[in-house]
Amino acid sequence: MRRYGFSIQNIKDILVDVDDVQYIKKLVEDGVIGNIKDCKKINLPDGITIGIEIESEGKYSRDIKHMQKLKDNWQSKEEFCLYHGVEVVSPIIKSEEHKENEIYEICEILNYCDQICSKRCGGHIHIGADYLTNINAWKNLIEIWANTENILYIISNREGEKIRERIIDWAQPFSPKIELVLEKGEVDLEDEEDLDEFCKELKVIQESEIEPFSEPRYSGINFCNLGDSEKDTIEFRTPNGTINPDTWIENINLFGGIVQAAQELSVIEEKMESGQELTDQEVKKFQAFKRIKTIENKPIYENEKLKALMDLVIAPDEQYIYLNRYKTNRKLLKGKNIVENVNPISITRNQIGKIAFYGQERVTGEEYLRVSQIIENELENEKHTIRENE
Repeated sequence: MRRYGFSIQNIKDILVDVDDVQYIKKLVEDGVIGNIKDCKKINLPDGITIGIEIESEGKYSRDIKHMQKLKDNWQSKEEFCLYHGVEVVSPIIKSEEHKENEIYEICEILNYCDQICSKRCGGHIHIGADYLTNINAWKNLIEIWANTENILYIISNREGEKIRERIIDWAQPFSPKIELVLEKGEVDLEDEEDLDEFCKELKVIQESEIEPFSEPRYSGINFCNLGDSEKDTIEFRTPNGTINPDTWIENINLFGGIVQAAQELSVIEEKMESGQELTDQEVKKFQAFKRIKTIENKPIYENEKLKALMDLVIAPDEQYIYLNRYKTNRKLLKGKNIVENVNPISITRNQIGKIAFYGQERVTGEEYLRVSQIIENELENEKHTIRENE
């Protein structure tokens, strides 16, 4: 295939000759390589910041590394955990700037150079921690993650792609750490009222050891960067490495959507406490959040929990992407669970009082809590019915 008179072999020939690095850099900067159309879109609200780390292996890795800056401050560096590997790191991407095209261009360069993503490569996504503005938003994030973690490992990769080998070495489950630390009383997430202190407690959880000698940051979700003046981010480490730009955009929408939902839920909770009316969309989101926390994380109920997660974080017209991932990728696990025997995790917060509104119907906080219990009881009855009919 030729584009602008350059064949793939031409690009490779230029890369092999390190003296011509500046030339290929100019081709990239001028858009001679790239100029992608019909990109998938990042569907996140303004104010969310994103960073990605693209790991790959191949015989041109050293030459890519020597280019230093590929395009608009994208950095390339050697990755010692890989075999002939290179990591390409994005600058801070602001959701409102719509720079999806850059992700496509970088992936195109790596594809041109016959780079591959082996079982050693990860596809890490960073979301700016400053988007979560209060403790309840952080509690919501932890509850969403802890109660859907097993599902998230399955849907982190494109349809038909296995979870990479030794995933536990590089992205071990976080929910067992939460359960263990809360049981031991080593931290107090429930009564903490200072946001900075709350984030410090999260880092204590991150540093607790489930697997001996493991690096604290090697978790499916990583809070080690919180408070860092240069990189104050939440890192999501469950995806495999990929140089498929569609997969990158889809995963940015998935993990960014989780952070977005956590913040939105905190606003909904504030409105309920102050007696403000909820929109129909806010009611649906809050109900989806409740469903995530009341359905057990077992295979027979994972479909229900998956749908609740989708309703909470993904636009309706894109949910099929992740539903198809789950349907196909779960079979590739061959019956193995990555997160096992973790009880549903719920972090206590102030009860919703005063007035709650559903559409035009006014419901007191006491009535709402009573109805919520009725719903949970009905769900439990449905589970027993399913078990009896098996």
